[in-house]
Amino acid sequence: MLQRQINFIARLFLTSIFLIGCVKEYSGEGYMPISIVPSEKNNKIDSSIIFPNCKTCDSVSSLNENSWSFHNYSSFLCGKIDTAFLNLEKNSFTFFGPSNCSKDTVLSLVGSFYPTAVFDKDLFNITSSSAILYLSANNIPKAIFKPDKGSNTSIKITIDTFSLKTGILIGKFTGYTSTESGDSSYISSGKFNLIIKPQ
Repeated sequence: MLQRQINFIARLFLTSIFLIGCVKEYSGEGYMPISIVPSEKNNKIDSSIIFPNCKTCDSVSSLNENSWSFHNYSSFLCGKIDTAFLNLEKNSFTFFGPSNCSKDTVLSLVGSFYPTAVFDKDLFNITSSSAILYLSANNIPKAIFKPDKGSNTSIKITIDTFSLKTGILIGKFTGYTSTESGDSSYISSGKFNLIIKPQ
């Protein structure tokens, strides 16, 4: 299990580097925003994934600090955020943490806000230029949700508030992600509340 967790973190780190690298590549003349749009290759919607009901997940109560939640059709998932950081340019953030229902299941979310925002001041109501969502179960060798350019992948992150003084970052996410089979699955009412300490 430890090896799978290490593999997952390594995969997340490489994804973050890829996202940051792409942003840096287009940081000069001729910038083209990064986006993943619905593809004609595969627009099949997969709503068949049913997650176990988790008694500690409450879709009505407000989100606690360092936690996340989202709906996937009839399922509601929530968890804690144990790691969160900005990239060196402070225009992208990454967080990840385990599900309340299964410590082997980890959500990771990467959002880039280049060129519209830099996390060097208080921010309100800004939307990501690109985003990557992973939901990985370490007790099985495959991701449940992952980015896939061949399917309808369109996760968007909105920062409601970011306080430079406290590092508190509150936002939401929604959109299509890809399943292991390459089909699309819809994430709705995604929320996060976390602390990123300014570097």
